[in-house]
Amino acid sequence: MTLLRVFLALLICGIAEIGAAQDMKLISVRNLKKDFKDYVSIIEAHPAPYRHITEKDHKKLIKSIESNIKEDMNVIDFYNLIMN
Repeated sequence: MTLLRVFLALLICGIAEIGAAQDMKLISVRNLKKDFKDYVSIIEAHPAPYRHITEKDHKKLIKSIESNIKEDMNVIDFYNLIMN
């Protein structure tokens, strides 16, 4: 999970740098949900995705995050949502 967080942080930093150059444009809810779905797919493809969290708690966390994607947001806000 730590390696995944480091990878995601680096990815977000790269995106954030691009976003800063573009005046932190907002990402549509549709695209945020698609990106989050892709992120979850990557986690669940891991050989041991539930090593540090139960499957039940993982699914609860996923639903909680999904329910908070209600409006367009910039990449930093999206990062904060999925990492907190």
